[in-house]
Parts: sequence; structure tokens; C-alpha cells
Amino acid sequence: MFWKNKNRMGDIIIPVLGATGAGKSTFINILIGKDCMKVGSSLSSCTGKPKATRIKSFSDNPLLKGRSLVIVDTPGFDDTVKSDIQTLQSIADYLKKTSLKKGVIGGVIYLHDVTSDRMPPVSEHHLEMLQDICGPHAFKNIVLGTTKWNQIAGNVGSVHEKQLEAVHWEPFRRQGSQMHRFEDNQASAWKFIETLLPTMPLHGITLEVQKVIDQEKANHETVAGRQCFQGETPAVHDKSLIRRFRQMFCI
Repeated sequence: MFWKNKNRMGDIIIPVLGATGAGKSTFINILIGKDCMKVGSSLSSCTGKPKATRIKSFSDNPLLKGRSLVIVDTPGFDDTVKSDIQTLQSIADYLKKTSLKKGVIGGVIYLHDVTSDRMPPVSEHHLEMLQDICGPHAFKNIVLGTTKWNQIAGNVGSVHEKQLEAVHWEPFRRQGSQMHRFEDNQASAWKFIETLLPTMPLHGITLEVQKVIDQEKANHETVAGRQCFQGETPAVHDKSLIRRFRQMFCI
């Protein structure tokens, strides 16, 4: 475990992923105890670009002294303005130009609105992207969370939760991902962090992003893709994007 090495310092970075409206910003605000992330009230994404908040002195463990926990709020992969590839690029570019790249990825939090009574194709796509971003070797470093329990009857929410565990999240659960409920209080939010830290390897986790890049090459042929990557050949863009992701995740 990472805290066995007293000399290993640096920020511990935890991205929070999920669809637009899943409650990522609300989760982070309640986790840190203040409103630092803008919370949306419509179907439109209000997180246009990644935004990080740093938590200092977050643990009494002497081996974690001097380290900061960095929680990154990210745009949803079904962003109302940007395509998925543009969202991925914005995350990579953001981390590239900040000192966050000097830290290590401590794990990934993925949030899902438990009030959804079905899993639409776009949500299945999100899970496929999550698998490709992390890779099976890092599934044990993912916490899958359900949100908005205060907006649904407990018995109905439990049915949705069991379906997620048995069907949609089964590949993650089989390889070590944990599930938690975020119940709009700080204690439930910190359970996510407390679950991730003990599973974190010495040098953090390496996220497998190459598959995402391969899957999104088709975006070059779309109008949005041509506008986004105007002036870059596919080969140049691919190399550029791979480089950004490697810098992003310290690969």
C-alpha cells in the first residue's frame, strides 16, 4: 500500500466522473464542506471544464503528512456543448498546464443518479468509456457511487441499486470495484475516499486511455471533429492526444 513508503510525497488526485446531472459538483462541495463547485439545476452541463479543489491535512496518518488530496470535478461525457473527445482533451489540457501532473492518481469515483429507472444507451457508453479509461487492472481503484437518494423512495432506489450491481456494474464489481451510496452528507462522501486510499498502489494507478483514443478516431470525420481538430492531420492529432493523456495520468 502506498503509505508504506514514507518518502513518497505529492498530491493524491481523484477525478470524479459521471453523466451531466449525476451530482458530481454537489458531491465535491459536501465532501470538502464548502460550495466551491457550481451546481446545475437543469439538464445542461454547468461544469464546462475540469476544476480541482485541494484538501490539505486530510488525514491523521503520519505517513500522509504533507500531502494534499486533490478532487477534480469533470464535465459529463454527455456534455451539452462539447463532444466526448473534446471533453477528454479539456481534462488532459487542464492537468497538463497545472502542477497536478506531479501527483499520482489515487483512484476514480464514478457517480450515477439512482433515480434513473433505466440504463439508456448513453449511460452504457459512459460505462464503456470508464472501462477503457481505467482498464481492468485498475477496477479495484474505482468506487461506483449512487446519488440523489433523497429524491426517491428507499425501496425503489434499492431495486435500481441491485440492478446496477447485478447487471451494469457487474464487470467492475467482479474485478474489485466497490459501491457506495452518497446520501448528501459529508460522512457518506468521505467513505468513497476512505475506500480508495488503502487500495492505492505505491506509485498511484495507471489509467488505460489508449483505447479511448482509438475509439474516438472516428470523430475526425464528423463536423464537430473537423472543427475541433482543424489544422491537424489525424496522425498529428493522435500523437498529440496520446501525449496529453500520458502527461495527464503520469504514464
